[in-house]
Amino acid sequence: MQPSDPSSKSADHTYHYREEIRMNQELPFFQPPKYKADWIRWADETMEVQTQREAYEWISSGAYNEIGKLYDGYRSHDPKMAETLAFQLLQRQTFQAPTYRIYTDVDHEAKPNWYMVWVEKIDNVEKNENKVTE
Repeated sequence: MQPSDPSSKSADHTYHYREEIRMNQELPFFQPPKYKADWIRWADETMEVQTQREAYEWISSGAYNEIGKLYDGYRSHDPKMAETLAFQLLQRQTFQAPTYRIYTDVDHEAKPNWYMVWVEKIDNVEKNENKVTE
């Protein structure tokens, strides 16, 4: 395609890619959110911190070591806590073989909002299928 070629869509036509993805979802809209699953054991955090560094220190000393073992999920009213935990879990997955699927969500129905991170153990069959061979 040359720069002088006309585009396939007219300039006045608005195209919303995200809207198209949402509309083409195969899941029905009435399906409950995944964070409402019965199997998730939640650890509720009431601590709020001022900085991301404080959140890192707090999460590293507790929730990071407990999630996937004592608890399946972690809920906090402070978004910094949930973001930090999600980052640390994802970072761990890059240094070793993935053992969990990591999910995040925000429960807007609760006041104040719950910021949530939870993990689901990857089955051995799926782990072997995703193994990269050279």
